[in-house]
Amino acid sequence: MPLKRPLLVIATVVFSVGGLLWLFWPNPLPRPREELRVFHPRGYSIIRPPEFSVDVRESGIGDKADGIYLAHSRHRNPPPRLSVERFAGEPDFQKLADRGFTQTGTFQGREARVMIGPSGRPPVQVWNHRIVVQIDGDWFEIAVTDPRYFELDRSGWRAYVESFRYEPRATTAPGGR
Repeated sequence: MPLKRPLLVIATVVFSVGGLLWLFWPNPLPRPREELRVFHPRGYSIIRPPEFSVDVRESGIGDKADGIYLAHSRHRNPPPRLSVERFAGEPDFQKLADRGFTQTGTFQGREARVMIGPSGRPPVQVWNHRIVVQIDGDWFEIAVTDPRYFELDRSGWRAYVESFRYEPRATTAPGGR
């Protein structure tokens, strides 16, 4: 019966590793649900994945005017993220090219600049799929970042990115002007 003990040890290790993977392996993204749509006061929206925290900002940094930022609340260092940022004006296309926006594509039937690839330095490196597109006179950057490699077309992310909607709202200056 000397063979029983090694088999028991191997089975214990396999089940322990499998159990840990089952507990900590991220779940695949479910299909977007309309009731999870997040709206920005400026008229754009996107559906958030379940378990994602929401940060709607009415002011931006640098060349961005405002944005919606979604991050997975269960993951850290860094969590998967989905964001929409509205540019304050027309983007600087040379700066976009310097950031890696070297591809062209389409988004919701409109011409778009695209960046696909890693950013950051190990150990905090993320995979990006970013789209810059003009819709009804406004420019947007829609981005997915994930610490794991993904292909937008073959992942659950595509449906969330495509859930972006924009219905421009008339705005007035303070005092009703």
